[in-house]
Amino acid sequence: MAVKERYFSIVMIDIDPKVEAEFNKWYNEVHLPPVMACEGYISGMRLIAGDPSVSPRYASVYEADSFEAFDSAAIQKVKGWGPFTDQVIYRQKRVLFKTAGPFLHKDEKGNVREAVGQSPIFRPDR
Repeated sequence: MAVKERYFSIVMIDIDPKVEAEFNKWYNEVHLPPVMACEGYISGMRLIAGDPSVSPRYASVYEADSFEAFDSAAIQKVKGWGPFTDQVIYRQKRVLFKTAGPFLHKDEKGNVREAVGQSPIFRPDR
């Protein structure tokens, strides 16, 4: 089966601990929904390092149907750190990737399968 190309943007940051809770609430409730509403965006998720001493502590991973989606006029209107621009204390330049092989996952019986459609990483039922 041919690998369906998908494109990923990974952004990693640290946030001032004094505003971390407020930032997370803003990011999840105010920022993320309009980002995901942009044309071409397929899925998105946020990650936090398991070790609190690791920097950067947060990563956001977005999946889109093209590299162009990450630079569209729509995303330009909603990207950024909003009211927390001055509290983001580590910014890594966005890194873009595209698929280089199949997405594999385990089915309910533990059999390794190739995923079809949405990346298994972002399946909400897993």
